[in-house]
Amino acid sequence: MRLVWFRNDLRCHGHTPLTQALAGGDPVIALYLLCPRQWDDHDVAPLRRWYVLESLLELGDTLAAKGIDLHVLDAGDFDGAVDTLADFVAEQGVREIFCNREYPLNELNRDRAVARRLEQYGVRLHGFDDGVLVPPRTLSTGKGTPYTVFTAYKKRWDQWMDDADPGALPAPAWPASSGASKKGRFYGRDRVEALRDGLDLPDTLTAPWQPGETAAYRQLYDFVEHQLGDYKRYRDFPAEPGTSGLSTALSAGTLAPLDAYLAARRALADSGAREGAATWIGELAWRDFYRQIMHRFPQLATGAPFRPETRLLQWHDNDAHFQAWCEGRTGYPLVDAAMRQLVRTGWMHNRLRMLTAMFLSKHLFIDWHRGERFFMQHLIDGDFASNNGGWQWSASTGTDVAPYFRVFSPIRQSHRFDPQGRFIARYVPELAELDDESIHEPWKQPLLCPDYPAPIVAHKGVKEFVQQAFRQAGDAWRQQENGQ
Repeated sequence: MRLVWFRNDLRCHGHTPLTQALAGGDPVIALYLLCPRQWDDHDVAPLRRWYVLESLLELGDTLAAKGIDLHVLDAGDFDGAVDTLADFVAEQGVREIFCNREYPLNELNRDRAVARRLEQYGVRLHGFDDGVLVPPRTLSTGKGTPYTVFTAYKKRWDQWMDDADPGALPAPAWPASSGASKKGRFYGRDRVEALRDGLDLPDTLTAPWQPGETAAYRQLYDFVEHQLGDYKRYRDFPAEPGTSGLSTALSAGTLAPLDAYLAARRALADSGAREGAATWIGELAWRDFYRQIMHRFPQLATGAPFRPETRLLQWHDNDAHFQAWCEGRTGYPLVDAAMRQLVRTGWMHNRLRMLTAMFLSKHLFIDWHRGERFFMQHLIDGDFASNNGGWQWSASTGTDVAPYFRVFSPIRQSHRFDPQGRFIARYVPELAELDDESIHEPWKQPLLCPDYPAPIVAHKGVKEFVQQAFRQAGDAWRQQENGQ
């Protein structure tokens, strides 16, 4: 008996473990382990849980229609997953397990514990890397060290992808396609539905989203056909439908990264879409980059900053400022619109993720860990590697060369990327009646917007303050290292 263990790869297309398991000719069953306590520990947003559970329901129906049984068991957390999987393997007579690798530290520790336990039973564990385009330990510098600067990594990443010249993964050889008439069973559907219904999310939050593999691939094809060519031109403007919106599908695995890459690569042959396609492929490279950083520097999963000297930064402990940031009441319209978008929809435009993260960690000088957690608690596409990488980039504790000089002006960003204030008006309606100029700096017209707060901090002087704070942390770190 062969077992396909599904994790963050809730699809059948572009799924090497499933394809390889079915290629052997032996009976195949599938398994998914629910770990709700682990979701709690990892601050997984309720909306993301809903998306995963709904996608799991579709996966179970798809597998059943193809003659494959899916078993869904409640393991509680990753520690419980080891015992639950071992018991299931013994009960079902499984001799081989096929799954995609996962790279965060807790997931690695779980899989190592599983491998040790399965070895006692003589069960082989086959791991694959469908969750990325280039596996995390594939690329190294000439000195054999991990890449820590994206531009250098991207250059090597492009070379590797060109040399590999990947083609589409073969489709699974379903048992039903060879004449079998047996329909598969979906064991544990009730567990999935109960967990989903227990979330009790309002329809206004879930209605805009379409979970599952079918919707993800339809969204990919629609993006490539209608928006990819203009991606570079419009991707930074939150009022425009300029992004792919596929981050959720990629993070939950309802869409294979390879299929996204191949669709964009085909568009490179179209002169009208070439620039947009190349830019979007760059975003897929960023996704791989943050995964290899996370995997090769596992201390990041314990809350450590990438730049060790930044542990000594003296963050401000201002709960009132943090709450104003969470609620979109900072007095800076684009920052507030972005935070309200996050809370209202479970998603935030990427340009605005950088802006709001930099505002919290630079203007308010509040510990970036607090913002990182808040994002995970709300984002439908919450992904540890990308979220942590983005926050550390914005806070200048991550993979940068001269990081603390980077301080976005919320006013300049507002004028540049929402020039008519259309995005601001959508999420900060108390400013909707202001003209295109005043909507970016409403404090200049306080009588016209009495319900909107004044800026809680000034932009002037932030850069100089941050520079000084980083210099002091660096000096203190060097003194510690020198034993002074």
